[in-house]
Amino acid sequence: MSMSKTFRRMIVSFFLNLVFIYGLDWIVNTFFLGTISRFTMGTGIDFGSNNWIAVPAFVLGTLLIVISIASQNIIKLIDLYMQDWISLFYVWFIVLSAVHFIFSAPHSVASQFLNINIFMTMSIVLAFPYIFYILRLTKPEIIISKIKAEIIRNIRFLASHSHALDINLNKTESYQGQLFASLNQFDDLLNYIHFKETKSLILSEFRDVLIFYEQNKSKLPGSLFRITQTMRRDISFRTMFESLKGHEVYDLFFEKKCLRIMGNAYQVFIENNQFDMAALTASEIVQVVKIIPDTTDHKDFLDLILVHLNTLFRFAFKHAVKENEHRNLYNLVYHYRLLMELLIQMKQPDLLQRAFYYLHYYGNECYKQAALANLYFVVDTIAFEMNRILISVYEKNMDKQVQVKLLQYLLEIDKPPEMMEENKSTEDMMISKVRLVQIALALFYLEHEETVFVEMIKEDILDDLKVLGEQKFKQFLEKQFALLKIFEPYYWEDTDRGNINIYYTPYKDRIEAFKNLIFQEFQAR
Repeated sequence: MSMSKTFRRMIVSFFLNLVFIYGLDWIVNTFFLGTISRFTMGTGIDFGSNNWIAVPAFVLGTLLIVISIASQNIIKLIDLYMQDWISLFYVWFIVLSAVHFIFSAPHSVASQFLNINIFMTMSIVLAFPYIFYILRLTKPEIIISKIKAEIIRNIRFLASHSHALDINLNKTESYQGQLFASLNQFDDLLNYIHFKETKSLILSEFRDVLIFYEQNKSKLPGSLFRITQTMRRDISFRTMFESLKGHEVYDLFFEKKCLRIMGNAYQVFIENNQFDMAALTASEIVQVVKIIPDTTDHKDFLDLILVHLNTLFRFAFKHAVKENEHRNLYNLVYHYRLLMELLIQMKQPDLLQRAFYYLHYYGNECYKQAALANLYFVVDTIAFEMNRILISVYEKNMDKQVQVKLLQYLLEIDKPPEMMEENKSTEDMMISKVRLVQIALALFYLEHEETVFVEMIKEDILDDLKVLGEQKFKQFLEKQFALLKIFEPYYWEDTDRGNINIYYTPYKDRIEAFKNLIFQEFQAR
């Protein structure tokens, strides 16, 4: 599809230049031959010969040098140049003007005058502006914007010609291939370009493309979603042959392709310690979800986004354990919580519960490796974000049974199934501040007189008695309550997510009441 488009543009620009040059030659020879013959002085053939050798050599030589050097890092550049109307018109104008000089100018004074004074003058005058234009075209930002424009143009065309393309499967498949080619160019640019600003632009353009696609998906031809050989040959789906086998259509092929590319970029970013770029990747994925409430049902797409965020979680977790680097996990938990906030707004309790369960699962995975990779603070952060979601669902008056289920997940955050109570490390419990976050949530429920939730948290805390023993348990609780009293809303240092203190509670006046509830139960036992 790309080659035919390039060839078509080359042919069109060639014939338009041909018509312009020889049409103007005919007009000059027909209406102005006498006038030019009286006022022209000499033929200027020698002068023209030298210049028609120099001008194309200068322009095309400079062009080849610029394109060949730039295309080493921006591989889409040659394709864009070959399809650029301005380049095609100018180059064909120079070539056909030289041909006009060789075959037409020697036979007519008017043609010679037209060639030397008009065509050659235009070629020379436009040479430097054209070279500057080509230099500007080599800027990565221009390439990125052109790739985005091409994708959007194709999606718009598919949406506006849905019925006709549904009948012509082969033509739709060619557009499917063109979409893949453009997305792969984005992927290549993310790997070739080293500047963060440009990479951030690619990610934001990726987000805009995905949003535009989702907004127009219902208008696209059904044949676009068929599993074709073009899809199977694409690098993102070539290894998915077994999962695609037996299916006739794949409604989420475009979204899957985009999310896979962003996931690959995320993995590269964390391996290169580009924390800000990794966080931006997760942010852009979540930003796409914001448009979904205003469109039709996209539950399958939401599920796909959830799966891919989980994949990012696995990447970040492995990197944290291997490199003892926690920032990527710390930032990703924040974006995961933003996704759950959007699920609350969209009234998707099933997906919310699944996301909450996954976060609880990864929290326990981190807890199991906390001593080895010093992940205690990440576990605390996960508990804090779960705390915020529980407060949000309470304020949105979500079903009580859902709230109970979510609270149970939070209370299990430091209780992996593999670590039975008798095998739990006392040191882990003393270092981890998950209990601090859970107590802060209990104070919120106590403020709102939600006794059922308060009782659940109280009973879970009392379970520590079996592990710590009476003396250590009492010391442990006294320490937690003392910390809650002194913690301020903000840290005195900045972090990637700002300086909010995850251990702060605004309900300090409820500490004594909750403390008395626990110790009364403790003494009764």
